[in-house]
Amino acid sequence: MIVILLSFSSCQKKVKTNDNSSVSGSESVSVDSVVENADNKSSNEDLIQNDKIENKKTNSNQQNISDSQINEEEKSSEKEILEFTVFTDESKKEKFVGVIKKNKIYIELPFEINEKKLIPSATISYGATILPENDTFCDLSNEATFTVTAEDNSEKTYSIVIEKESTCPGNEKHGIVINKVEYKKTNEKIIIPRNKEVVISGSDSSWKEFYSGNLEYYKGSFFSGRNVKLSSFVMSKYEVTQQLYEEILKSDETVDSCPSGFSSKPADGEVQGLRPVEKVTWYDAVYFCNALSESVGLEKVYTIENITRNLEKQIISADVIADTSKNGYCLPTEAEWEFAARGGNPQSANWNKAFSGTSSKFLNVENKDVDSNLDSYSWYLNTSSAKTHEVGLKKANSLGLYDMNGNVWEWCWDYYDVIGDSTDKDYTFNGQVVNPKGDSSGSEKIIRGGSWFDSMYYNCVACRYKYSLKNACSDRGFRLIRHLN
Repeated sequence: MIVILLSFSSCQKKVKTNDNSSVSGSESVSVDSVVENADNKSSNEDLIQNDKIENKKTNSNQQNISDSQINEEEKSSEKEILEFTVFTDESKKEKFVGVIKKNKIYIELPFEINEKKLIPSATISYGATILPENDTFCDLSNEATFTVTAEDNSEKTYSIVIEKESTCPGNEKHGIVINKVEYKKTNEKIIIPRNKEVVISGSDSSWKEFYSGNLEYYKGSFFSGRNVKLSSFVMSKYEVTQQLYEEILKSDETVDSCPSGFSSKPADGEVQGLRPVEKVTWYDAVYFCNALSESVGLEKVYTIENITRNLEKQIISADVIADTSKNGYCLPTEAEWEFAARGGNPQSANWNKAFSGTSSKFLNVENKDVDSNLDSYSWYLNTSSAKTHEVGLKKANSLGLYDMNGNVWEWCWDYYDVIGDSTDKDYTFNGQVVNPKGDSSGSEKIIRGGSWFDSMYYNCVACRYKYSLKNACSDRGFRLIRHLN
């Protein structure tokens, strides 16, 4: 048997009396009373503890809600494109910067750039994202869109507006563009690059090997004892077409914009408007150069005053001054023409060939040798069927220039004279003839290249011929150059 002894001390208790006095005394407390009091105390403590837990939970939930609200408030709604640039390839050497106006981005591109394959790079608001992503090839045609998403998941969409140059000169990739229309077969070729010069030390092998006589016509511009220095320029790959000539001058009532003798009945499969313009005087040619320069936003090379026209509206006299520091179109000098016709490389084997572009044997004029290689490169007496043909159908020379032999003779800037000290004195410096332009006066201008009407010998690259600058004929046209100053 287990005996539990409980010992209770007397509890001092103050008893309130009727007179509000208190007396102390001893009072015995039963076990049941103690247990009951203990139970009540424990219950109260549990309630207090539960209240504390509930309060803690409530406070914790309130804190979580508050933190969530704070985080939401901290998320940015910024979703702007701050800068937008496009690159043409992964090297990122060629770039074009867009102009941002509200939710549209305007990008002006050169005519030849393909807007369907560009690499965009956008600077956007901090914390935002963009689609399509940066640095990936994109098609930006037809108002492509880019969407920027902010941190708070709000979005803003931008449209890309591509604006191509509406008017520009030609180059190797595209032809001349006027009012967003590209004219066929008006491409240009760099002959001597910008800021470069070429010195050609002449050699008689360029003409004596195919002609042993002393005929001045076949001596050319580059012969023994004459060192010529040429500066940078580009040249049209084709002779000026009837289509381009008409387009530029059709609104000028003082001019016949369709002067050509061969104005109809092209050869089968050929385009009439792409035949070379002809029946233009030398004055008409320089007048056209100025008009074309103005049409594409270039500086005019020529000052033309005191113009006189005949009944056919051809210019038969005028005062013409050239300023080749301007960047517009002009006629080549005969040295520039011959340099390009020979292929632009005096060290090349082609330089001393008789015809532009051919790999032919040397021509012997005296023995009347016929070289069938020329047939692939030239419309001349044996191949032309007595008419002009669409430009660019025969083979090009090594520079990619067409019809440097045949089709139509091409006007040059220079007055005709025998090349020598008298013609070179104004251009000679330190033993070099620098960008020679011939005599300052005369009645005949140089023409080069031969025509549909002529025998093969006049197609020779060294052949210098002449014609009155006020006369026009159906076998005479021209080709353009621009100086890269």
